[in-house]
Amino acid sequence: MAAAAYRAGVKLEDQRTAQVFDFTRRSGVVATTILAPADASQFARDRASLWNAAEAAEKRKDARTAREWVLALPSELGAEERADLARDFAGVLVERFGVAVDVAIHAPSRGGDDRNHHAHLLCTTRMIGSDGLGEKCALELSDTKRKTLGLDSAADEIAALRERWTVLANAALEKAGSAARIDHRSLLAQQDAAFERGDLAEAIALDRPAQVHIGVHATQMDRRAGQIVSRRGRMHERAVALARHVVNSAARWAHGLIDAMRPEAEALECAEISRVQVADPGPDTANDMPASAASRPANGIDLGAERRRREDAEKQKRKDENPLADLIQKWRTRAGDARSKPDESTQKKEKAKMARPNEGVADASRQSQPQHRQERDRDGGPEVKG
Repeated sequence: MAAAAYRAGVKLEDQRTAQVFDFTRRSGVVATTILAPADASQFARDRASLWNAAEAAEKRKDARTAREWVLALPSELGAEERADLARDFAGVLVERFGVAVDVAIHAPSRGGDDRNHHAHLLCTTRMIGSDGLGEKCALELSDTKRKTLGLDSAADEIAALRERWTVLANAALEKAGSAARIDHRSLLAQQDAAFERGDLAEAIALDRPAQVHIGVHATQMDRRAGQIVSRRGRMHERAVALARHVVNSAARWAHGLIDAMRPEAEALECAEISRVQVADPGPDTANDMPASAASRPANGIDLGAERRRREDAEKQKRKDENPLADLIQKWRTRAGDARSKPDESTQKKEKAKMARPNEGVADASRQSQPQHRQERDRDGGPEVKG
């Protein structure tokens, strides 16, 4: 009840405990709505009735009454487009699991990142029908029971929903005319895909640690201290600095990748040259005459020019058929002698930025900071909480 009241910015009363949760004075709530199956009872559209029923349906003290999905809405979209995107994903959850979804869209907080448009989707853990709340939905079943029913594991289910979110978000960005795209996969998986398609530059840019979600508690701690003192804040700052360093040091890392791939690339080149020579030995070999004689015009045809034209055509064909070799050659040309380590002054600046605060502030902050959940990759895709 408290979570629903806070996210929607409303006043709700818990009928079990007679507690009243009033968050009507909070700001930043852009829009709210509740989605439910078409055959659901009318109570599912009323926030107070819905969540009081969800509380009353559980008998165990450790029961999960709701599951929350946190969506990072693209800042490139307008307000209506972001609202439509959040409702579309909520509709996917309603259709897939037969639950009710309480959607609350929040604006960026004052003093924070002005791109931080996000939505909280609070879902019931039980399916809703004409008779009210029923059995637990498929996502709440144990993996053992899911296996007996022929369902994928819960982790696979969540991964599939993260992929679905990527498809919806990218479709909205394309419709809005934005070139930005998101990817729900880990950086390592994205890097492997870039290598497979021969995009060396993209693979190098992805060679960085993932940024982490700082969270409200760590953010408040950093604001009170006037500097980055929280563990998550330092991790986020370090990830941003290293991402910048990757871009500046792309040439140096490209050399390492090229050295690792050189044997295979050279083998491909040699095989291609041998194939071309067997297929077309050229006028010098075919006519068994000196190069000077082969270059002389015969019947009005300049054999040397004709040979050069064929060689240029073969080179272009090899580039088209083997883009990886072309990328390697391009990086060899651009990288030059950039194998040296980053400039010492740059290293000192980065170290100064990442220096830990004095022990007194850090100790006091650690005492006040609550236990955090396990770190998670937030590069695109919704966060799910039990």
